[in-house]
Amino acid sequence: MDSPVILAVDEDPDALRNIDQELNDRYARHYSVRALPSATKARESLEELSTAGDEVALILAGESLSDMTGSDLLNEAQHLHPHAKRALLVEWGALGDRRTGKAIFDSIAHGRIDHYLLKPSAPPDELFHNTISGLLLEWAEAQRAFPFTIRVVGESWSGRAYELRKALNRCAYPHAFWLADSSHGRAVVKSVGENARLPLMVLPDGRVLQNPTNAEIALASGGPVAPEREDYDLVIVGAGPAGLSAAVYGASEGFNTLVVDDGGIGGQAHRAR
Repeated sequence: MDSPVILAVDEDPDALRNIDQELNDRYARHYSVRALPSATKARESLEELSTAGDEVALILAGESLSDMTGSDLLNEAQHLHPHAKRALLVEWGALGDRRTGKAIFDSIAHGRIDHYLLKPSAPPDELFHNTISGLLLEWAEAQRAFPFTIRVVGESWSGRAYELRKALNRCAYPHAFWLADSSHGRAVVKSVGENARLPLMVLPDGRVLQNPTNAEIALASGGPVAPEREDYDLVIVGAGPAGLSAAVYGASEGFNTLVVDDGGIGGQAHRAR
C-alpha cells in the first residue's frame, strides 16, 4: 500500500502550483501529494484510491470550480473516504464575500468540511502549514499514530457500533471505525468467520470481541468491573478533576475511598488534547 494521500484541487494554475509546492516541500516524505486541476479529475482519483483500498489523509478543494463547487466535491469525497479530513481553500480577501461566507458556514454546519484555510502565500506560509499539520494530526490520531488503537467494525455508523465508539471515547481509548463492507472491515469479518456477530472490536493484541458488552470491554482492556470491597469510608460519584482531587485528599487522610464514574477518569481534563 502506498503512502497516505494528500489530494488538492484548484482550477487556478498559479494557486495550484503554489499548493503543490508547499505540500510537497513539507509532507512528501510521508505522504503522497496529488494536485489536480479539476473536480472531475479529483473525483476520478478519489474513486481509484477507494477501489485500491489506499488511504486518503486530507482533501483540499477550492470553492470555485467549474463543474461543481469545492464544498460539494468534499461532501462526495466523504462517502468514498470517510476518515479523510476535508478543508475548503479560500482566496485571501474572499472571507468577506457573501457567497464564500455562506458556503463555509453551510459546509461546516452540515459536516461537509472539517475546516477552511487561505491558499498559501509566498513561502514560508506557516499559517497555512499550521492548519494543514493540525488536520493531519487529527487524522493520524484517529487512524494511525497510536500503536494501541482499538478498531470497531460495524454495519453502519449508528446503533451499537456508535455506542461502542462513544464508550471508548469517554474512556479516552484511541480507536477507529471501519464499515463491515470496506476492504479492512471485510478482512476482519472474514478472519472471524461467517457467523460473526457485529459489531466487532479488534483489540491491540489481536483479540476480536463480537458485539461485546461494556463490561467485557473493560475486562479485556485490564480494567476492573466490580470493586473488591463492599464497605467504604468515602464514595465519590464523578471522576472529573474535582472528584479525583477529593479522592486523593480522602485517601491521604486514611479513608477507604471509592470513585464511581461511567467513563474514564479525569473527565474533560483527561479527554482534552
